[in-house]
This record gives sequence, C-alpha cells and structure tokens, in this order.
Amino acid sequence: MAEAVISMVVDLLGSLPLEKLIKEVSLVSKVQQRVDNLKRNLRSIRAVLHDAENKRWTTNSESVKVWLETLADDAQEMGNVLDQWNTLILKTQIESEFRKRNSVSFFMPTFCFCFPSVNNFSHREISQKIEELDEKVTRAANQIGHLGLIENMARVDTHAEKVLGRLETTSFIDETEVHGRDQDKEVLLDMLMCETSHGVGQGQLEVISIVGMGGLGKTTMAQLTFNNETVKNHFSKRIWVCVSEPFDLLKIASAITENLHKDNQTHIQEKDDSSQTQYGNPPTFQTLEAAFNWISISLRKSRFLLVLDDVWNEEPSKWEPLEIMLKKLDCVGSKVLVTTRKESVARVMGASSTSHIIKLKELNQNECQMIFERRAFKGRNNEEIEELRDVAVQIVKKCKGLPLAAKTLGGLMHFKRSRQEWEGVLRSQLWELKVREVEEYLFGPLLLSYLDLSSFEKPCLLHCSIYPKDYLIDKRQLVELWMSEGYLSCEEEGASVFQNLTMRSFFQDFQEANDIYDDSNVVCKMHDILHDFIQYLTKRECEIIEALNINSDVMKKQRLGDQSTRHLTIAMESKAEFPNLELTDGNKKFLHTFLILRQEKNISTDSSTFLTLKHLRTLNVSKCGLKRLPENIGDLIHLRYLGLSNNPLVKLPKAICNLCNLQTFKLESCRSLLELPESMGKLINLRSLYCYKSDAFSRLPKGISRLTSLRYVDWIEAFGDKTKYLTLRELTKMNCKLKIDYLTIHLKSLVNIEHATEANKVELATWELVSELVIIYQGNRHEFDAAIDFFEPHPKLKVLKVRHSCCRTFSPTWMMSLNLLRDIEFYHCYSISSLPSALGKLPSLESLRFWHFDSRKLGPELLGIMEDHQVERHESTTLFPKLKLLTFRNGENLEEWKTEVPSNNIKLMPYLQTLQFMCCPRLRVLPNFLRRVPLQFIYIYYDSILMEHCRTREGNEWPKISHAKNILLDDVHVQKDGRFIEETI
Repeated sequence: MAEAVISMVVDLLGSLPLEKLIKEVSLVSKVQQRVDNLKRNLRSIRAVLHDAENKRWTTNSESVKVWLETLADDAQEMGNVLDQWNTLILKTQIESEFRKRNSVSFFMPTFCFCFPSVNNFSHREISQKIEELDEKVTRAANQIGHLGLIENMARVDTHAEKVLGRLETTSFIDETEVHGRDQDKEVLLDMLMCETSHGVGQGQLEVISIVGMGGLGKTTMAQLTFNNETVKNHFSKRIWVCVSEPFDLLKIASAITENLHKDNQTHIQEKDDSSQTQYGNPPTFQTLEAAFNWISISLRKSRFLLVLDDVWNEEPSKWEPLEIMLKKLDCVGSKVLVTTRKESVARVMGASSTSHIIKLKELNQNECQMIFERRAFKGRNNEEIEELRDVAVQIVKKCKGLPLAAKTLGGLMHFKRSRQEWEGVLRSQLWELKVREVEEYLFGPLLLSYLDLSSFEKPCLLHCSIYPKDYLIDKRQLVELWMSEGYLSCEEEGASVFQNLTMRSFFQDFQEANDIYDDSNVVCKMHDILHDFIQYLTKRECEIIEALNINSDVMKKQRLGDQSTRHLTIAMESKAEFPNLELTDGNKKFLHTFLILRQEKNISTDSSTFLTLKHLRTLNVSKCGLKRLPENIGDLIHLRYLGLSNNPLVKLPKAICNLCNLQTFKLESCRSLLELPESMGKLINLRSLYCYKSDAFSRLPKGISRLTSLRYVDWIEAFGDKTKYLTLRELTKMNCKLKIDYLTIHLKSLVNIEHATEANKVELATWELVSELVIIYQGNRHEFDAAIDFFEPHPKLKVLKVRHSCCRTFSPTWMMSLNLLRDIEFYHCYSISSLPSALGKLPSLESLRFWHFDSRKLGPELLGIMEDHQVERHESTTLFPKLKLLTFRNGENLEEWKTEVPSNNIKLMPYLQTLQFMCCPRLRVLPNFLRRVPLQFIYIYYDSILMEHCRTREGNEWPKISHAKNILLDDVHVQKDGRFIEETI
C-alpha cells in the first residue's frame, strides 16, 4: 500500500493551503529547498515501486521487503503530519468564514469556536519536522540503486512469471486427474460443434471464452476439449498457443506457425509410413506480414480450432491484426477458444455476448475430495486412509471448490504422516502455512492477478482484508471506506474500481442489496482462498479479532500481532463481550481503521478505547450501546468515516462538527437522538449522511445547506421551524448532484407552500436524484388537490407514499409521468376511495398497498378503472402490467371489494403474485377477475369470514382464489404448492 500513501503525500505537498504555509515558514527558515528535495525523492521512489513490489513477491528479497515496509511506515507518518497541518489550516478558514456569517446572518446562532490555530505549531517546529521527513525519504531514495530497482517496471518479468507459476501451458493432460465440470464440458462442446452460433454471421470470427479466477481450472477445461475425440474429428486443424504476458503478436504467430508446420509434417508421415519422424525446422519470420501470409495459406479451406490460453491483453488494437487475418480466411465453422481471468478480456477478444462466455464456478465438495485424496492418500494403506478420512473432509472444505487448492493441499498433506500434523493444518489459516506448496503453487497464480492490477486498484483490493471470511460486503460502504483511506477521490472512481475487480473474478456470490433506491448497489462475498491470499499479503497491516459468544479469556489482555497494524476489525458474535485490548504506542501511531462488526445490539463499548487513536480515518462503532460521545471525539481530526448507527445516543457533542475531513456520517436507527448539532455546516467535506429510521431528528439544521460536497442523504423530512431547520425550498437549491433516498414533506395546509402560485412552486421535478417521496398532508380536504400539484417529483421517482391524508381522491396531474415508479402506499388515508386511471397504466409499478382505511365498499374506481377504459373496449389493454404485490391492511369496515373488468379486451394485473388481507374482519366479497390472476401467495390475517371460506373450501369466494399455489392463514399453510393441507383444518 506504500504507493497509495506516497501518492497522497505528494498530493498534500502540492495542495494550495500547505504550499502557502511552506512559503510562510520559508521566509524564516528557508525550508523550501527541503520541500523541493522531498518532492523530488518521493517521485523517484514512486517510479520504482512497481518493480520493488514485483521483486518483493517474486524473489523473496529480504532487503526489498524491509525497504518497502520502512518506506510504508515513513510515508504514513508523513501523511499523518501533512494531513494534520492541512486540517488545522482548513479549520482556521472555516472559523473565519463562520464568524463573518454570524455577523450578518439572522439565522446562525453564535457559538464558541474551539478550532486550534495553525499558530499552535511554531515555524521552527514545522521546519524541524520537514527536515526530519526529508532525511528519511532521502535515505530511502539513496537505496534505490543498491536494490537494483528499475523505474516504471510495471510488467512482471519472465523470471518472475516462472517463480509465480506462470509456466507455459501445453495441450497435453492426464484426464484421470480431472473431476467434475461435466455440464460445462457439454456446453462448451455444443458451442464448438455448432456450425454457426447465434449472432455470428458469414465472414465473422466466432470467439468463445472461458472466464474465472486463477486456479478454477480454465486451462484444464480447454485441454479436455482440445483432446476430445469429437473435437479432433470435427476440426481439421487444432492449434494450441499459450499467450500469457505480454501479448506479442509475432510470438503468437510463430507459435501458430510451429503448430501448423508440425501438423503438416505429421500428415506427410501418415501418408508415407516409411518416412522417419523428422519434421524439419518450422519457418521463421521477421515480420507479421510474412507470418500471416504463411498462416493464411496453411489454413485455407480448413475448419480450425485455435486455443489462446491465459490471455491478459485488454487493448483491442493489439488483437485486431490477428483477428482481421483470421476473419479474411472465411473458414466456416472455425472457432477461437480463449481462457482468461478477466471478463473484459473476453469481450475485447470478441466474445461479446454472454452466450459466448463460460464463467466457471467452484467444484462441489465430492469433486474436490477426489482431487485431494488422489494426491494426499497416494501410497497409504487402507488403515491410514480411514484414520485420516474425517480430517481430510474438513481440510477439503477449506478449498471452497477451488481445484488448484485441492490439488495443492493434497500434495502438501502427502508428506504429513501423522494425524496430529493433519489436525495442525486444519486449525491453521492457509495464509499462516509458511510452506512452499501454499505460497508458490496456490498463491502464485493469484499473485499474478494481483500484480496485474493498477496502482490504485491494488490497495482497494487489499483493503478488503478488513472483512472476516464469508462477510457480505456492501459495495456502497466499501467504496466509502476506500475513499476514507484516500485511495480514491469520488464515488464514480470507486464504482469503476469495483467493476474492474469484479470483472477479474475477485468478488462472487452477488445479491441484491435490498436497496430499492439504488439499482447499482449490491452485496457480495470474496472467495475464501482469495481472502486467505490478501490476508497473506496484508498480514503486517490488517488484523481481525474474533470475539465469540463463549470466551473464557474475555478479561485477558489482547495485543495486536504487529506494532505497525493499520487496520483493526473486531468481529463480535451476538452475545460476545468486548475484548480487553491492550494497544501499544505503535498501534496508536499507525492505526487508521477501527471497525466493530456486531451481529446484534449489545452491551456498551468503552469509548476510551478508540479515543486514544488520534490518526483514525475510519471508525465504526455501530450497535455498541453508546449513549453518549465525549467532547474529545473532535480530536480525531483525521476521520473520514464515522459509523454510529443503532446506538441509543440522545445528543451529539458540538465537537463532532470539528471533524471537517469527515466524508461519511452514519446515524441510522439512532431512535433516541433528538437533533443534529446546529454547526453541521462546518463539515464541509461531508459527502454522505445516513439517518434513516432515526425518527426523532429527521429534520436537518440549516447549516446543511452550505455543504457543497454533500452527494447523498438517505432520509429528510421537510417541516418544522423555518428559522432553525432546512426548508424544502432551500433543499432544492443545493447541489444538483445530491441524491436523497427518502424525502418526506409535511403539509398542514396551503400556508406551508405560502401562496398557490407557479412562482412559489417547489421545483422537485428538476431534482432527479430523489428516490422516495413521502407526502403527509393534514390540512383541509378541499385544498389537497391544489397543494399536491405543487410538489411534482422527477419522472425517475421510484417510491411514492401518501400518509395521514383526509383526501377521498388522489389525482395529481403529474401521476402519468412517473414511468419508473415501483411502489405506491396509502397509509392512514381513511377516506380514500378513488385513484386516477393513470395509475393502472404505470409501466413499472410492482407494489400497491392500502393501510388503515374506512371504506365499506371498494369499487373499480379505487384502482383507477374509469369510464375511459370502457370507451376503449375495441382495443386490447393491460392495466397494472407489472404489479406483483397488492395489500389491504386494517380495513376494519371493509365488506365488499368489487373491481370488475369492464371489457374482455382488458387484462387486469396479469402478473400479480401476492395478495394480502390483514385485519379486514368483515370482508366477504372478492372480485371475479382474481380467477384469471396467476397468484402464488395469498396471506390472510385476522379476517374471520375469508379464513372460514379457505378452511372449508366452500362459499362463493373460494373459487375465486382456490387456484393460488400457496394460501396462508395467520402464517399457517392451508394450501401449499397447489395441494390442500388437510391437517390444518
């Protein structure tokens, strides 16, 4: 991570505030020369870091390792010092600005400023510190030549490739050692045998790619296919080329030439049995033109299979000449098979559709077990095997489906004779096994993938070692943590890095993040072997302490494994006690991350533990039972990420607003917190504010309006004291890039929008990044329609909720524009009985819910089925085309729901899957259209009449819903998967 820290230091030295400070100090102590020398040496060091890191991992050079570790420590110290100076300058500027505002602003209260001034540091102290830093960096720069480091050596050299296991592959394979992949082999064979695959036209080149992380068996799959008898008979020419790095076209062309020459000589020998096996030398070429001409002649009128194994190239221009030459041959049925770790490479090479990409998955436990046992049990008798079998099963589970891991660990265990040795390996983490088999054969291929990353992608990947194994990683949070360390400057860069790491198979098991507001957010995991690998790379910087529910050593003091640990994670089970940490001065100097991960809320955590860590950039103490924070939280001036969610906090100290570097502030579910400090405007670098379900303080102070860096707020309620809290109109004038998940507008009457004129209309329609709009109206029923039109949302709104309204109809003029609306809810709208016809035409609506209403009868107008639908009887119309969930809850007076389709040409809710009736005890009539709806689930709670129909399977209403696959009464099935459950009656 040294390169990331050094880049940050160089940027800080070049920042305008520090440059001004240095010039001021230079007037007294002539320190500018030192600073210039410091910058020059840092640039020289940065230029050789690629080569240094390659040598560290490929030559096991102890001197390079020590140089890099010392450099990383010194760079972090420089970063902390410069960031401290920069922060003090920034605080002084903020203090000055707030004093000016207080003198002219009527709404900003006066308060005591407690910002320390940069004058706390004398010019002499600053000069001495810069001199000390310069001497350290000069020592590091002077060693560059002695260590043999080369500038801008970005690529792994040939010797290193061999050390890391990037050996040249061949087409030969021992098929007896291969297990699993039967389905993948069938799919690949079908692709290869197909004369013209979908989407590939005449004169086109058909490329098929096998994609997966290192060690999954991509080359093995290609070898199996290459040697398949059906493939041999189908293709008259088969060519195997190990491409690797660099993507050298002349080298590839030479390999193709050698393959074809050998093939031609073989055919000659087969025709003349008397000839000897002497192939002669293949032709050699100095230019691509000559090589391509020879290849074109040799492949003319041949159906060929070209395997390009282990491709890393992502530049289309390098592949294009070979691609064009192969296309010109127009050999119908010919195929190119590519193996690669990166999906981006597959697309560059021409496998543009998912139908031409095979993404390998992990093997199952039995398949890994067979690979492992073939090596581990070789030469053992049955008695020995049976003694070790149960341990073998547990060791194979560590492989997590990775065939290379099973093969490597099998080879390792072959030399361990006793059960005690086997159990020792079982208890160890893979990265703790300091053996050649693991470090070279298993981690070697993964190291190639790591070294291929860019300088800003490497620290981002390594930072994932802060998470425990099998932890669900939230993409949005991960990007925020990357930014807090200074690896990235914005969310867009983070999204790009995450995408690149995903394309290289570093993440897996993707799930939706249960985030209806952000389609791009996902949660995922990292493969256990990859997790072991990055822990192996970061064992000096990152440490995870696991606090279990049963821990007899809870009072025993725990020390960190290394003085230079940068990132500490405490993973706590639900009933675990907080560990008794003993942090050294070295830990307090270097720790940047203090992350507590709890499964559930628990006992209080002693805040004094983290308040001594003055250089923290990331602090997460969510679910820690914190009732208060001390004022000296403001001393953690380097903080960029602060997580306080799910704590019983009542009040935040004013000093928290001194954290002017803070970028992410998390306060979700702090239900006791009454309000945010008035001085929130000081947090000028704040980018994300999370306060969802912190009901008591959802109103934001006016100072928020000055946060020009703010990009994301998950919940805002616009109401209250206009002189104290942020108003909706002020909110809409803020940063146009501000994204709000959940915006609540409280209206008591038209007074809230001053005058019902266009001049005073709130311009929400231009605000694209509001995802959920909640409208609470408690005024006059007749004013509601006029008021609601003044709050037209942007067409990209996803969720709309109307609450506590006395309206009978809800028909805003802007409803039809909401083409992306997914969810509508009416809550405590007791009189609601009519909705606009536009509702049924919304193309994306998936959920419609009614909570707490007084109506006795619900007619077709409730769903917006009006006369205009009857006029269109001659046309085919679908209403609610995407609706999946319909809920009626707490309709205690509801007796009849009659919503009939006025015409046979109208389809109503063709994809409705779930229907819910909760606390509608008098409901006795259902609409007939339900017979034609493909219901999967019906939930009925506390509805005595309907529940009786379902139990007895009698009455007029039962036939309307009897086709539903699952019917649950108070969460108990009476019908499951289409089968009636007799025993529940």
